[in-house]
Amino acid sequence: MTSSNVFVIVLRAAVITALVFSWARALNPAARAFYKRSHVPVSRRRKFAEALILTGFCLAIFGVRPLLCFGLCMVGVAIGMGFKKLDVAKYDKETRRMPAVPMDPRQEWKVAFVLDVAFLILFLCGAIRNQIWPSVDKDQRILYYLGWGFVTFFSVGAIWLLLARPRENALKP
Repeated sequence: MTSSNVFVIVLRAAVITALVFSWARALNPAARAFYKRSHVPVSRRRKFAEALILTGFCLAIFGVRPLLCFGLCMVGVAIGMGFKKLDVAKYDKETRRMPAVPMDPRQEWKVAFVLDVAFLILFLCGAIRNQIWPSVDKDQRILYYLGWGFVTFFSVGAIWLLLARPRENALKP
């Protein structure tokens, strides 16, 4: 048995284990769960969303329509994020807890710009590597064009962030 076969077997076993525990947590009303670093309880809707995400991931790992299943996973992640926001808002309303103070626009801009530049550098390195070692088959060619698409996207994002950055004197009265 080669090492890649062992890796696939271990990966499938780990995914099945996570899947079983995920559905057990979703179906058991007595199982209480909380979001990290807070006392906000996780709703049943969010538990079911997480179980469906892991189910889609498990099906993709086993080769059942991988692109469709991974796409459904990403949609499930977005829905789960929405459920988390609703859970936190509901908890804040019930406990009369003060909601978190939003970040300063200058801080948001700095974080967004640093992330944009980091992803731009990452995809630019990949695109340059693809220029040096050209693609051989169709899948590699698709990834090549996808890489240059991301480089373009993050370049436009960096330019937009530079043009829309908050000015120091604009916030002061």
